[in-house]
Amino acid sequence: VSLSAYQICKFVSMSAQIAKMSIDALENFIVNTLTRKLHRAIDKAILDGTGSNQPTGITKEMVFVEVEKLDYDTICDIDAKLNSEYSKNAVYIMNKTTRNLVKKIKNEIGDPIFIQNTANGFGNMLDGYPVVVYDAMPDNKLILGDLSQYIFNFASNPTIDKSKDAGFFQNAEVYRISALADGKPAMQ
Repeated sequence: VSLSAYQICKFVSMSAQIAKMSIDALENFIVNTLTRKLHRAIDKAILDGTGSNQPTGITKEMVFVEVEKLDYDTICDIDAKLNSEYSKNAVYIMNKTTRNLVKKIKNEIGDPIFIQNTANGFGNMLDGYPVVVYDAMPDNKLILGDLSQYIFNFASNPTIDKSKDAGFFQNAEVYRISALADGKPAMQ
């Protein structure tokens, strides 16, 4: 796998009045806000990145299913599409809305196929696979795959910068977090 270095940037604008306040928590608030925005951008790139000036997302390389109807047969069909080589480390990826729908599915004898189990370190299991809640996933989409087969690298550590010039017309200061990074599914 060959990785590049694509720029990922996120911004927060703050009025000059607020920026001038000497509140100790303000710096932490800015850093935390920017960090959350960067995490969401990276999540989105890992999921849906096109590979053109951004990381290649798993939906570009992995089999994923947009389901019309969530039922036991659908879950079995998804499992059947997973190459057995990836089964050992596979996880289901879905958002909270889809997870809540999946929680209601029962197998042919009426037992729930979604199990809330914290004994093995994962809080949720679906048909024997751990469930990862990933906010960037659209509703009614499930991915079953081995996330260890996704390679992500920061070519440079994220940095935070501030500019008074960028917000001049709004009398604001603009804070930016930027990083050089790339990611790709490793499996062929």
